[in-house]
Amino acid sequence: MYKIERAIFDIRRGLPVVVNAGEQRLLVQALEGSESVEALAQLAGERPSLVLTRHRLTAMGMSLTAEAASVPLAANINTHELHGLASAEMLPQPAGGLLSGLKPASLAELGAITLMRRALLIPAALCAFVSEESAEDIEQQVAEGRLLEVDAKEAEQCLAGAQGMLKRVSEANIPLEDAADSRFVLSGSPMACANTLLW
Repeated sequence: MYKIERAIFDIRRGLPVVVNAGEQRLLVQALEGSESVEALAQLAGERPSLVLTRHRLTAMGMSLTAEAASVPLAANINTHELHGLASAEMLPQPAGGLLSGLKPASLAELGAITLMRRALLIPAALCAFVSEESAEDIEQQVAEGRLLEVDAKEAEQCLAGAQGMLKRVSEANIPLEDAADSRFVLSGSPMACANTLLW
């Protein structure tokens, strides 16, 4: 658990963290702008993608059954488009093409997006798989303590019982007079939910 807490601290500081899923290693960091995309691409040796939660994608009008999905980022993507993907309620029609190539998140990507949620950051993770060419350099940085590595399964489970986190209890579409397309989401702390079930 110490490594997870330190990973959250590093992510909040804007540092990349290695998520290890066995045969796949992934670098994840907080989204700060197009320059962070290029820096991560150079470090990983692969083009980064943006991992978005199902709820985030639903808010943008996308339908998804997986918990999260990743979208490859074009080389010429700008900061405005990045932040649109990560936080805008709806993408402008031309920008909808930014979501092309959307695919369900891998185990490493699920771990990455869960770390972002645990860090209470926006529901998007900037990720890049480590290329064969960069693997040795990343391994050395981990060994020297310059990069932190966490297990993907541990990262994916870091929300379970985490202090101060909310658990989604229920949700429903409830049309209102001035907002016909309204959705209500009921959340509570995991402990409160457990106590409610006991009664």
